[in-house]
Amino acid sequence: VYNTNQERMRKMDTKDLAIFKAVYETKSINKAANDIYMSPQGISKVIKKIEGELGAELFKRTSAGVVPTRQADNLYLIANNVKELLNSIHMDKLDVKKKLNVVFAIGVIRYLGIDYLTGLNKLFEDYDLNIQEENDERCLSLLKDRKADFGIVGGPVDPVSYNIEFYMAHPHVAVLNKNHALAKKEKISLSDLHDETIALVGHQFGPYTANLLRFAKANVIPAKIIEVNEIEMVQSLAARGPAIGISVDFVASANPYPDTVTRRFDDDSISWDTYFVSLNGTSKTSAYKKFCEYTRKYIKEEKQ
Repeated sequence: VYNTNQERMRKMDTKDLAIFKAVYETKSINKAANDIYMSPQGISKVIKKIEGELGAELFKRTSAGVVPTRQADNLYLIANNVKELLNSIHMDKLDVKKKLNVVFAIGVIRYLGIDYLTGLNKLFEDYDLNIQEENDERCLSLLKDRKADFGIVGGPVDPVSYNIEFYMAHPHVAVLNKNHALAKKEKISLSDLHDETIALVGHQFGPYTANLLRFAKANVIPAKIIEVNEIEMVQSLAARGPAIGISVDFVASANPYPDTVTRRFDDDSISWDTYFVSLNGTSKTSAYKKFCEYTRKYIKEEKQ
């Protein structure tokens, strides 16, 4: 039966198989009717339906009841296998967690810390949470390709393509060799960087574009721009001189390099601006709202 009628078997539901099993085991339509609380006519109708689907006779009718055919014997074995399969499927195996992919610009997690991540995992314990730390360009690409749901990304971010909400500004600082002439100043201005060699994170990161726009607006033309892949490298280049590194306050203060000093800018708007970002055109999910609320609350209570 199984080998020659697989397509027909796929159409048969488990209720029909249960009725068939009752008749097979009792060898009587009347007894099966009493056991499963159906009328004998209803059971006979189901058996005829199954026989029609399989194109085979399942029972020989006699005065004493019914006698299973060889095809019925084969179907009974298959019905038992189906029952075992269904019994082996537990709800915990079907309770597949929804995936949630969150991206962070490099540096954000460093600022927030391990306790933040621990809380985030607890907040989304009902999800299959995947956290990725990438440069800003890669974060936006993952969001655009719908391989990430939302995250925190450094600006500038295109508000036409993405939904953005301001998250936090981290002040930029200049890292200089202690013998550099500008090291004597308490604060420096953008104009001080004119005709200087500047080291900053590369074009894959938001601060690169943001700072070049600031230079252009202030008519500042650096003598040379050195792009680096890791922000700590700007400190290394500044230590060797004559490059001036542009870093972020919490990074520069965490691991100060020998023979360097850090100087704040006289303009507070010279900062690394970060945003909550999700793909535009998608509704703000409850998960996104929970993420933003949790992060803002954490910053307020733990970091300020």
